[in-house]
Amino acid sequence: MKARVRRMPGSVVVCCQLLLVGALLGAGPAVARTSVAADPSAGSARAFAPASLLPVNTRLELINVASQKCLDDSDDSMRPDTVMTQQSCVADHTPAEWIFTDPVVIPPAGASEAFFIKNVYSGKCLDDVTPAADHDIVQKACDPQSLPQARKLAQEWYFSPVLGASGEWYITSANSHMVLEVDARNRSILLNGDPIDQVPLRGSLGYNQVWRFSPAQIVPSLPF
Repeated sequence: MKARVRRMPGSVVVCCQLLLVGALLGAGPAVARTSVAADPSAGSARAFAPASLLPVNTRLELINVASQKCLDDSDDSMRPDTVMTQQSCVADHTPAEWIFTDPVVIPPAGASEAFFIKNVYSGKCLDDVTPAADHDIVQKACDPQSLPQARKLAQEWYFSPVLGASGEWYITSANSHMVLEVDARNRSILLNGDPIDQVPLRGSLGYNQVWRFSPAQIVPSLPF
């Protein structure tokens, strides 16, 4: 397993462009949250984001706002059908880095666009393999050009902003129309290793359904 380097206060982010992306997305200091702004559109049609508002083809961390932990490829796995989990965010850890790729228009949302969400470490994509509530999200091989349409939908995700919360998003499956959440397993706290599943949007009650993006924290190489 790849050794993890803990993120230290004042860590240097190498790429100035990534810092700019973080500023545009509203990424800021980690702040514990137990609720999110009420979304009166919960359970109905919502506004979805076009590619112009999202950092396509950029290495990002997907951070759950409630837990402040990162969406992670469990156990640094290369295997298909591995269930995704959340883990503490650490620097230079590619299993917790993701790239939004291949935006496509998804009807009936009009001009909204969906994306493949590819893991930097495994090269595999988030996959809604079973479009039903409470089913875990896995990773599968992704090839947008050759997958049949039914398989493409299982790997396409679109984003809607949380009303009244800058830089915070719901991530919705184009296949099931449910949102990603951290499954707390009926606990009041969210822990490392908790799986990622999909459920209907719960609006202000869905505090563990809200995500933000942050530029991947890259530890600079030291010259020797």
